[in-house]
Amino acid sequence: MNRRDLIALPAVAALAPAPTLGADAPAVSLLALWQQAKALNDRLEATERAEDPTAWDAGMTRLIQLQDRIAAAPACSPEAWAIKILSADDGGAIENASDLGRALVDQARALIGGAQ
Repeated sequence: MNRRDLIALPAVAALAPAPTLGADAPAVSLLALWQQAKALNDRLEATERAEDPTAWDAGMTRLIQLQDRIAAAPACSPEAWAIKILSADDGGAIENASDLGRALVDQARALIGGAQ
């Protein structure tokens, strides 16, 4: 893959049709997806990939699928926006970027409350 491919990749992804939330499990709520993603992420962070690379890679694949479903879900409520912000704050990418980012993550956490 060359540099031109890397630059074009986000544009191609943006033009691709978004997957429907819950296509394989329509009863799963956005909050439940986020809770699954958070629990899986916590488990992956607590283990070393070298211990079982196959299982770790499978877990990472599942985490990416969950995050993609969250990203594709409509944000039609404040709670949905909060979940999307917390999901996108992978490794503190939003929270550590600026005072605004920190405020957004803090507000999202407060809105979700005990769901964390």
